[in-house]
Amino acid sequence: HEFRTPLTLIQGPLQDCLQTVHEGKVKEKLEIAHRNVSRLRRLVDSLLDFSKLAANRLEGGWKGRCHIESSV
Repeated sequence: HEFRTPLTLIQGPLQDCLQTVHEGKVKEKLEIAHRNVSRLRRLVDSLLDFSKLAANRLEGGWKGRCHIESSV
């Protein structure tokens, strides 16, 4: 949770700026920053979920993108 709060505090003002700024280069940089904050937040959420799984406090399944075929 120590990571989630600062990311939320960054993400909020970025969203506000994106709604008010309409200039090309500035808006483009704000969109990049917002996208990166969103990626970091998803990564932090994944790490927290993994930590809970490792501590046997969360049950779940894996929905991976790879397909492993049986060679039996």
